Amino acid sequence: MREVTRLCDYLPLALRLAGARLVARAHWSVGDLVQRMPVGTGLLDELTHGLLTMHPCFSSAYQRLSGEERRLFRMLGLCGTGTYSGFDGAQLLSRSEREATEILERLAEARLLNVARSQVAGESLMFRLHTLTGAYAKERAVSESSNSERSAAAHLRRRDTDSSERLVRLRAVR
Repeated sequence: MREVTRLCDYLPLALRLAGARLVARAHWSVGDLVQRMPVGTGLLDELTHGLLTMHPCFSSAYQRLSGEERRLFRMLGLCGTGTYSGFDGAQLLSRSEREATEILERLAEARLLNVARSQVAGESLMFRLHTLTGAYAKERAVSESSNSERSAAAHLRRRDTDSSERLVRLRAVR
C-alpha cells in the first residue's frame, strides 16, 4: 500500500480513487493496482472510478496558466518527474535564470510544482514535479508540444543522465 500511496503523491482524492478501484475490483491485490499504475502517460487513467477522475484537478490549474507557464510545465513533463532549478527552466525556455525561476514560482503557486528546498544562502531554489502532476504535464506535452520543446526537454534529460552517470563513476572510484 505504501507504493500506491507514493504513486498517488499522498493526495487524498488520488488515494480515494485508488481505494475505490480496489473495492470495485475485489479480485485485484494492491500489487495488481501498482502494476497497472505506470509512471508517465496512462497513470491518471488508472485513477478513475465512475465519473471521478484526477484530470479536472490539474486541468483547471493548467487552464489558468499563461502560455509560457504552460510551455514550461509541458517541457518539465517531457523531462520527467524530479527536481528542477531556475537554471534548468532557463535552459528550457531560453530565458534568464531569474525569469525562469519566477515562472517556476508561479507553477508552484498554481500547485503544479512543489518547492523542494527553501532558499539557503548560496543555494538556488529548487522545484519538484511529482508523479501525478508529471503524468498530467506529459499528457499535455504529448498533445500540445512543438518539436523544439521536445528537443529542449530531451537535451536536459540527457544532461541530467550524463551528470548522474558521472556521479556514480566518481563514487565508485573513491
